[in-house]
Amino acid sequence: MKRLCLLTLVLLLGCSFQSGAAQAVSLERGRDLLRQGNYKEAIVVFTALVDKNAKDADAVEGLIRAQIETGEYSVAEKRARDFLNSQPSAVAVRVALGEIEFETGRYSEAASEFERAAKDSKGAVWLRALLGRARALRIQGKEDEARTIAQELVRDLGQELLASRAEEVEHATLIAHRRLLSLGATALKVRRSISSPMSRRNASAESAPTSWPV
Repeated sequence: MKRLCLLTLVLLLGCSFQSGAAQAVSLERGRDLLRQGNYKEAIVVFTALVDKNAKDADAVEGLIRAQIETGEYSVAEKRARDFLNSQPSAVAVRVALGEIEFETGRYSEAASEFERAAKDSKGAVWLRALLGRARALRIQGKEDEARTIAQELVRDLGQELLASRAEEVEHATLIAHRRLLSLGATALKVRRSISSPMSRRNASAESAPTSWPV
């Protein structure tokens, strides 16, 4: 009887560990597909994850971003708003909502959404929110406000990104370099702001393994 109970416990624990590993692999698989531009396949993966756990903010954000890339703006927006109604602190989802509003021409709403997200975020999510707000302001002709944000970003970028994970930093800094240049910041300032923290981060990453469960 004791042996039977022990065997049952081992099997239950094994299933639990396998389930967690499958979730991580599936989430990373969805992100890989998203980065590779395989958006329809990414939608399939993220949808399966959301079906398993509707409160998984990472899976929901991934699904929304894949839907944005395929032009499913109305579906993505409804999903983002429904999720934020129950989890208003999910800033990455809020940034995605701001991007939907920007892509559909609602620049004032997008700027407000990005501003709200930037206040409650850090690292690469903060970076995307700040860049998004600057873009939304600039397209409305508010050049001075957009320039102020660009200057703030150049000043604070290194410190904020030092708290982010290595892979996320690399992706975010590429976005920053491209978009800051379009906002009128000089390439030299951007490179100095980005390369220094990146070098320090890479040095520390060699001595401590990192993961990216974005």
